[in-house]
Formats: sequence, C-alpha cells, structure tokens
Amino acid sequence: MNDPRSPAQDPDSGSGLADWTAGAADWIARADRIAAISRPATEILLARLDPQPGQRILDVASGAGDPAFSIAERVGSAGSVLATDGVAEMVTALEGRARERGLTNVQAQVVSAESLAFTPGRFDGASCRFGAMFFDDAARTFGAMATAVRSGGRLAALVWSCDDRNPYFTVVTAALDAVGADPVEVARTVFELDDPEEVLAACRGGGWVDARVEAVGFPWRLPDTRPETLIDTQSELSRKLRKRMEGLSADQIERARGIVAERVGQLEAAIQDGDDLIMPAECLALSGRAP
Repeated sequence: MNDPRSPAQDPDSGSGLADWTAGAADWIARADRIAAISRPATEILLARLDPQPGQRILDVASGAGDPAFSIAERVGSAGSVLATDGVAEMVTALEGRARERGLTNVQAQVVSAESLAFTPGRFDGASCRFGAMFFDDAARTFGAMATAVRSGGRLAALVWSCDDRNPYFTVVTAALDAVGADPVEVARTVFELDDPEEVLAACRGGGWVDARVEAVGFPWRLPDTRPETLIDTQSELSRKLRKRMEGLSADQIERARGIVAERVGQLEAAIQDGDDLIMPAECLALSGRAP
C-alpha cells in the first residue's frame, strides 16, 4: 500500500491488512519524515500523472496521505482527491493531517485495493505509489482503477525495481542473516513486481491502453543516518525487523552494524551528506490511459 509502503517500506511485510494495521502506528508517527524521504519518488509519480487544476484524482493505498496531499495541491480548490486505504487507522490519520494542512479538497475512504468499486468514469486520473506489489491481484485492481477513470484519463503508479538496485532494503537484511538472526516468514516483499514485463502485463490486463514502464533511478536521502546507524533507522519503521533483532545479543547487533557500514561503504553511489545518508534507489514507473 502506498504511502507508507514507502519510503522505508518494510521488506519483511506480508500482504494482509492485519500486518499493515499492526504497523500503522509506526508509519503514522513518522508520516512527515516518510513524505520527505519519498519526495523524489513522488515527483516521478506526479510527472507521469500530470494532475491539472480542477481534476478529480483517485489515489489508491494512500496510507497517511502522501502522495495524495501533493496531488491535491496540484488540482487546487476546484479539483479533488479521493484517497483510499484498507487500514482504518491510516485513513483517520490522513483526514487529520489534511485538516492540519487546510486541504479541503481531500476526501478519504476506508477501502482495500481488492474492493475498489466506483462509478465508471468518476475520476480524471488514478495513482498508486508503492502499493501495487501488495495487491492480491494486480490486474484486477488496475482494472477497477481503469473503470473508475474517464476515457483518456491517466494512470501513474510506482513499484520497486529489483533488489540489487535498491540496497536500502537488502544490506540490513543480509547483515542480520550473517549474524544469525532468525528469519521471519513473509507472504510478499517489496520486490513482487520488480519485473517490468510483469507489471506492464498487469496494467494491460486491467484494461489500460498506451501502457509503458520505465526504470527510474533516484536518490534515497535518509536524514540523521550514517551507515553504522542504518539498521536503527530501518528498525523504527519495520516491526518485523525489530522482531528479528529481539533475539540478538548486543555483540551480534554491533557486528550487524559493522557489516552494514562495510557494505554501504562499498556502494559507489552512496554518499554521506552532512548528517544525511544518500543511497541509490530505483523504481519502475508505470503509466497508461483509460480506454
């Protein structure tokens, strides 16, 4: 699911709403931080959605409100955004954050991606940032989105590219494996749709036309993070990562930090910019038009 499924999307997350509900408090508490880290990805989404003043946009799996708020700013007071999420706590937080920002053109609805059903042609466009990997049936959900959008209206969606292009998700997991942390069983990971042909097939299977997918690299800036503290930054947002660490000794955790620091240091594109760690990231940007 969208917002919080990004940026620090939990690579150990299962697909069920129960998992997202259990972790909702962590995401809500850090919603502003997540939005800031995710800003480069949001800009990639907005460039493909190209929301215009007065348009009505459907944002699926919106989490605590980002990128729905950014879209709302683009469509202005004459337009509107309907932000959906299957986790009630997320929607409640989204509504409160919208009020704080004075965004009266944002509405929210508790509905899972698998249960979308809107009046045909109600919206001018649809978006989903880092949520499609967790759809039970991506083609079916994309189909429901296509039905809800008027003919010619745009789709913009982002999913994560392959794991070797997104070391943020892999270096900590590999370090925990190396020091003997117990594994956590998962139903799905953020890399479920890392094959461009697969995500394109799901989009076309949902009825979108002129569909295309593009791998786009972008900087992943983590405030107040250094290579040796990356494991701590991730654990703030990953309930399952914390669970893996619970059984480790202090020595094992320190060894894991050292392994992470070493591996990050080997990344040519990783940069320490003051207090911020910048890591390379890549998404697959999907776009299409409603038939």
